[in-house]
Amino acid sequence: VVMVTEPTPFGLNDLKLAVAMALKMRMPTGIVINRSDGKDKIIAGYAETVGVPILGRIPFDRRYAETYSAGGILVEHHAELRSNFQHIYAEIQALSAKEIPPQPELEDFVIQDPPRHRASSTPGRVPPEVTIISGKGGTGKTTVTASFAVLAEATTLVDCDVDAADLHLLLKPRVHEAHAFSGGKVARIDPERCIGCGACAEACHFGAIETSDATTAAGKPVWRVNALLCEGCGLCPLVCPVEAIAMDEVVNGTWFVSETDHGPMVHARLGVAEENSGKLVAKVRRRAAEVAAASASQRVLTDGPPGTGCPVIASISGTDLVVIVTEPTVSGVHDLERVLDLCRHFGVRALVIINKADLNAVQADRIERLAADRGSGVVARIPFDMQVHEALMQGKTLIEYGDGPAAQAIRRAWPAVCAGVEALRSPQS
Repeated sequence: VVMVTEPTPFGLNDLKLAVAMALKMRMPTGIVINRSDGKDKIIAGYAETVGVPILGRIPFDRRYAETYSAGGILVEHHAELRSNFQHIYAEIQALSAKEIPPQPELEDFVIQDPPRHRASSTPGRVPPEVTIISGKGGTGKTTVTASFAVLAEATTLVDCDVDAADLHLLLKPRVHEAHAFSGGKVARIDPERCIGCGACAEACHFGAIETSDATTAAGKPVWRVNALLCEGCGLCPLVCPVEAIAMDEVVNGTWFVSETDHGPMVHARLGVAEENSGKLVAKVRRRAAEVAAASASQRVLTDGPPGTGCPVIASISGTDLVVIVTEPTVSGVHDLERVLDLCRHFGVRALVIINKADLNAVQADRIERLAADRGSGVVARIPFDMQVHEALMQGKTLIEYGDGPAAQAIRRAWPAVCAGVEALRSPQS
């Protein structure tokens, strides 16, 4: 497994989750650091701690971003990168011979005393919800969400990207509640009752049942369940002739209620190699609605997951407005089209923000036309700005860090988003 990351707190946070998953599966794992100046230490320090090798670094250069935006392959346009990628490939080939380190533990949130929420002046009122998503990861979705959180007033914040939650890195929540989440079951075979017939293994569609080292009195192998492969479908207990298989509840993750300097926040963390993230997203949104009513929030601001899968559907179903953050690249346009179609399918109005818009004017204009054709519109073009990278390295929102071109574009975008919500909530809508 090759983990490609970048030397920012976002990159490190997501890398920790991915490395824990790969090492839990006992896979040879290495790291490639993208957008690296060669001096950054944040990823290298972690890699040394957990015993995972750095396979190589890809420099941070606007020229490379422009090439990618046009759909170009870097080594075909930048000869200076060829030897670098050849070195990385050689290191990848050598991975299988390296010893696999143990799975590292993830840090836990520290629970603090609960806050005293203001009572709602209108109990039960459901404020409008704005959900920010993207067609793929790394487009700047969470950066935009965190900046909007600073600009907004009386807002309840939600992080629905439960597979790789990052919003807490910028908003620094003080956690007051933590609750285990169970969204499924896993099969368990009682070795004392197993007769070794293998009916369960033959019926399993996921290859999750395997032999153990033990044998029955008749000399047959005792079967066991690989929890990483089990989908919890419940078929194996039905085919077992001696009722040796039970279905156990499994804890898939944890959800939290916290306070930030910009309002209450509900967020979650899915467990390593766990599933049912769509159910966890639904749980987080339900609790956020309760918190919003209790704190008299004027709106709910949700950082959704990337893509078009189950967690995204759970994030946008019933929301008032979707804001899609995209990039002017070939893949960005392709993914935007899919996300716009998804929003249209669920009847949710969408607005578009183009991040790094000046990297490729042709693709940015194409996004404008695509949005218009889908009944949407572009509310901001955020320029490529090194202050974004600098702000992330400092663990600050772009609005708090400075007032560069990107921050100014986001400041102009927020009133347009608020106007979009008000238009949907007005009696004429």
